[in-house]
Amino acid sequence: MHILKNRILTIQSLFIILVVLAALVVFLMFSDNMGILAGVNIFALWGMFTLAGLGLVLMVYKAKLSGKVKISLLACGYAAAGFLVGVVLHNLFYALASMTASVFLSGLLGFLEGTFFILAVLICPLALLVGILGSLVLWKDIPSGK
Repeated sequence: MHILKNRILTIQSLFIILVVLAALVVFLMFSDNMGILAGVNIFALWGMFTLAGLGLVLMVYKAKLSGKVKISLLACGYAAAGFLVGVVLHNLFYALASMTASVFLSGLLGFLEGTFFILAVLICPLALLVGILGSLVLWKDIPSGK
């Protein structure tokens, strides 16, 4: 007897969750009144966004996809995970550079701060946008888990 397993969390459903979280992050970052997500609480949303990205990366590797679908889904996942990493490392290196302003390493720390700023503000959002658009174009090739 063969039992069919329907998965609740498939690559398609996790991709949809990631797109909704991305839209929510963008909306809340550019809105004036964020309500409960003001201040430090925005990290909860960023954390969910990062975890959705990591989950998508793991599921794509587990499904052993190949070709353009794999590239676009991995771009989404890595960009979502890389955003929070870039933000945290940018702020960490900024704090270290300001604390060691008179030391030789200050220049290196300033360079790393700028690098992670560009990663978080430019590269990850562009990679996420390209990955989302590519995945939507190739939607029929993404396994549904049924």
